[in-house]
Parts: sequence; C-alpha cells; structure tokens
Amino acid sequence: EVKDVTEYLRLLVNPRADCAFLRVVNVPTRGLGDTTIERVRDRARELGSSLLDAAREGAAGGIPTIGSAARKKLEGFTILIDELSARLAIRLPAATMVREVLSRTGYAERLEAEDQVDGPDRVRNLSELVAADATYEEEAEEAGEAATLAGFLERIALVGSADAAAPEGGEEPVTLMTIHAAKGLEFPVVFLAGLEEGIFPSLRGFEDDNDIEEERRLAYVAITRAR
Repeated sequence: EVKDVTEYLRLLVNPRADCAFLRVVNVPTRGLGDTTIERVRDRARELGSSLLDAAREGAAGGIPTIGSAARKKLEGFTILIDELSARLAIRLPAATMVREVLSRTGYAERLEAEDQVDGPDRVRNLSELVAADATYEEEAEEAGEAATLAGFLERIALVGSADAAAPEGGEEPVTLMTIHAAKGLEFPVVFLAGLEEGIFPSLRGFEDDNDIEEERRLAYVAITRAR
C-alpha cells in the first residue's frame, strides 16, 4: 500500500514514469482489463509517448480498439492525475499531496472495506508515510532547504534501499547515496567520493561567501554521518 501511494506521487512528479503508471492505473481497481492496458502500451510505442499520454488519447477516443466503457475508465484516471498535478503545481507540501492522493483515490477507504483483517494495519502504514514526510519537511526547514515532493521520494527510495541492503549473514554491502539523502543516518565508516577542488566544492562560480558556505555545510553533513 505504501508503494502504491508513492508510485502515484512519482507519476505526478514525472508523468513519463511508465512503471508508476502501470502500478497505479488500476489501483484501486477501476475495472480496466489487461487488453485495454496493452492497447494503451501499443499506442505509446507507436507515438513514442508516455503511457499516460497514450491513456489520454485513449480516453479521448483516439484508440479505436478501446470501447466506450474502457474509455470512460481511462478518462476518470487521467482526470484524477491531471487534478492532482494541478494541486502539485501550486507547491503544496508533500504531506498534503500524500493526503490528497489518499482522499481523491479513495484508497484508504477501499483498503478498510476490502481487507477486514489487515485493513486497519495497512491504513496505519499509510499514516506512517504521512508522518515520514512531516519529518522530512522539518529536517529540510532546519537545513534551510526547500522541501519538495521529488526530494521526499528520493529520500524514501534511498533510505528504503539502505534498509534492505544488508543480506542475511555475511558482510554488509556498501550503501551509495547523495549527501542530502544521508541526513539523519549514521554509518560506522563514511567515504566521500569526489571531495576535491572542482567537484566538491563544484566548478560553478561562487557569487559570494554564502555559496561556498553552503558547500562547507554540506561537507559537514557528510562528515558527521560517520559514527
């Protein structure tokens, strides 16, 4: 359920994210069959477009092999994505966008209705997603950075990868991440790749002392990830 919602968010951030489209186009179920989705995929290949753009064409009647019932279902989905994208465009906080997705898709209500046993726990998992975003926004504010939906998605993707990285038994593998994504984490040892003149700090021209100070601050964040 967390992956479902984050893939909705990913599709809003990147409308060309075809994997995200495939994950959520029928979640919660809209009655779109595999044949309809395959025809959308075929059209996307023909046009060299994203699946979302091909779905819009299908909703508008541009794919003759898709019947009227399926067209209406595609139209409902594309309208939902367009409305959510409009909300994202006015720079709503990421936590608000999570709530918007849950509300407008009816995802949480559907979970509780369809899964009498595990539904409440799964809804709580979604509440944890909202809480995780609130934490991200607080940390971004403290660091003087803009909290964006794209930044939140990067955070949970990289942290999730780090959590899942260590296999059962044997040595832990190396975790590679950006400095921004490493905030709040700790490791026994940290290697800073490219900590040299021209890379970090970067080759860009510094307008004033605040610019180089920002690079120093980032270096400090990276160095203090090590226990």
